[in-house]
Amino acid sequence: MQGFGPLQRSLERLSSTRINSWLGLASDIGVSALLLWGAFRLFDLRIATALCVVSAGVFTFSFVEYGLHRWLFHGLTPAFEQGHRRHHERPLGDDSLPFFFPPLAILAMAEILKLVSPEEIALLFAGGFAAGYAAYGLSHTLIHRMRFRNGVMQRWAAAHHVHHYHPDCNFGVTTPFWDFVMRTRYERRDPKARLSS
Repeated sequence: MQGFGPLQRSLERLSSTRINSWLGLASDIGVSALLLWGAFRLFDLRIATALCVVSAGVFTFSFVEYGLHRWLFHGLTPAFEQGHRRHHERPLGDDSLPFFFPPLAILAMAEILKLVSPEEIALLFAGGFAAGYAAYGLSHTLIHRMRFRNGVMQRWAAAHHVHHYHPDCNFGVTTPFWDFVMRTRYERRDPKARLSS
């Protein structure tokens, strides 16, 4: 295990570089496109079925996004909690997973799914899941690096910015759906209500 220290330090250095962030976005989009292209290229698929399976993958990712953010990044696992705390301290920093980890994990998920479902379903579901992950990465980058003019986009970005001030709520980045379901959506308190109590 003596050799693991230098490898860990190298991965930590890589994880905090801008090139890693951009390679991460590119590889996340790439693995999603590869899986979906593979499914459509290799199999004669019905569009309605394919859309349902891809949507199921995206929807599943939305819960994974919420769960990881709430229970792992704001939980009791020191390595994840510390890394995420750095993001809260420096929202424009480039701290992220090494760019090759998420695509490898998603490809492994596709292989596992092939053991229990038809190959085309495994590829479509994993491709949808990967598309959700890519949308998350792109969304999170845009939220912190752009100023939106559109009111809907401003409210969407503001929900995540609120999370940085109230880290016990608004865990969903791409969608507020799970925050509504799990009752972790930030509720603005009426200042008049506080005065009357």
